[in-house]
Amino acid sequence: MSKNVQANSRVGSGEPRLADLRAALQGGGQMLILPHDNPDPDALASAFALLKLVETFDGIEARIRFGGFVGRAENRTMVGQLRLPVKQTSSVGFDDADMIALVDTQPGTLNNSLPQDRQATIVIDHHPMRRETKKVKFSDVREGCGSTCTIMTQYLQAAGVPLVGDVATALFYGIQSETQDLGREAEQADIQASLALYPGADRELISRIRYPDLARPYFKSLHRSLERARTRGPVIISYIGMLDYPDLVAELADFYLRFEGAYWSFCIGQFEEDIVISIRTSLRDAAAGELLRRVVGKDGSAGGHGMMAGARVPIIDLSAEDVRLRVEELVNRFIKELFWSPPRRAGPDEERIMLKLGLTGNVGAGKSTVVALFAGWGATVIDTDVLAREVVEPGSPALQLIGEVFGEDVITGKGELDRAAMRRVVFADLGAREQLEAVLHPAIRARFAE
Repeated sequence: MSKNVQANSRVGSGEPRLADLRAALQGGGQMLILPHDNPDPDALASAFALLKLVETFDGIEARIRFGGFVGRAENRTMVGQLRLPVKQTSSVGFDDADMIALVDTQPGTLNNSLPQDRQATIVIDHHPMRRETKKVKFSDVREGCGSTCTIMTQYLQAAGVPLVGDVATALFYGIQSETQDLGREAEQADIQASLALYPGADRELISRIRYPDLARPYFKSLHRSLERARTRGPVIISYIGMLDYPDLVAELADFYLRFEGAYWSFCIGQFEEDIVISIRTSLRDAAAGELLRRVVGKDGSAGGHGMMAGARVPIIDLSAEDVRLRVEELVNRFIKELFWSPPRRAGPDEERIMLKLGLTGNVGAGKSTVVALFAGWGATVIDTDVLAREVVEPGSPALQLIGEVFGEDVITGKGELDRAAMRRVVFADLGAREQLEAVLHPAIRARFAE
């Protein structure tokens, strides 16, 4: 097949292209299926589903290998209870692999064990399309799906593979885990896949996977993380230190996002010779992956979605003090990118999201400077001090009501509000101040809404 076959849907789920996939694998041979390193349930289940799918193709023998660790208790339980046929790449070579399939990852992301001298044959993923992916023989990359498991469910349906038993259980749990029970970045396709999988899934087994026994080191890490957690406005940041397994940062980032008042969680720790970062946000389409890529820059690799992202930064040969300084630098970069960098402008075909920010502070706190920054980035500025003056202009309903409540002494001969007289009244009487606010605040909110 001389022509590469690709699909990429920014919005919507797309459709499985089973005939194109079969054509790309024509000739058969040994296939090596690679999910991303330290695979999560979405990656593990998707790889398992692809294995089941290619078992229906003639002349193909497949096996699943991964780099890193399966460290999280839920993931270990999933592998054990479902007897998933996965092994670490350290236990097998790539020389006898005629084809390599990347699942829930892509070439060039640096989060998989694809050798530099090998090229993937197929890529199936739901992360943003990478430039290197366009070079492979077959790719199905759909950002419009909340999980890769959803894509693989569609392929099994198209091939007539029954959605029952271990494969249905793995795929259903993979979707629920990736989308947090269809509450995070889930689309209609994810809901439809879940409905198709649920009747054939083992619900009791899913419960055992979701609520596994937790070892003592987990609680030690949690205790250390809680002691070091700090807040910066709507962001909660936790320095976890040395990690027992790399995906602990993702586990705790999910945990901290439940903190009251937090819209972002940022967890950072060290595993072997890497700094590992995971971020989460409750703001839909917040471009978390793009944000973290800007934070890491050329120091490491990062990727993710609108509401979640992860990164690795190598720290080979750095002293303990240099590692500490690098961690602080990355945290500060994140805060700067989140609050001070000019926002990325949406493209012509992208949905534009309105972010509303309130700014307050004492005299001399720097409000005007901050407002000027946002205005320079194209933000619309609404000054409530100006609105407060506009709603009490001569002849306005609010000014008439003020005259009725406080008397004509607070109205000048020109029919304007006598601000000096009004200040003397409200500063001397708390009840009078509350009465004035009861008049002004609804009028200001109504003007703001205009």
